[in-house]
Amino acid sequence: MITQREKVGEVDQRPIWKVTGTEVISYQRTLLHLNEQQVTYKYTCTLHRTHVALMVIYKVRYGGGAGNTVEENSSVFSLI
Repeated sequence: MITQREKVGEVDQRPIWKVTGTEVISYQRTLLHLNEQQVTYKYTCTLHRTHVALMVIYKVRYGGGAGNTVEENSSVFSLI
């Protein structure tokens, strides 16, 4: 979080600021603000990404069929 700033100039009559002080505020992620449908969607997406990542790792380690190179798997890597 930015706690202090210093004006260093203007561009088109808009101020340009330099950050001179920051503070880290820790927080713990929570799902309390989500409704049941949103929580289900979040877990479904997480499971899907994990599954795709494991498939890529398996394919890279053990090969198998078409798509054995990183270039051929680039569309799969972009899903992760």
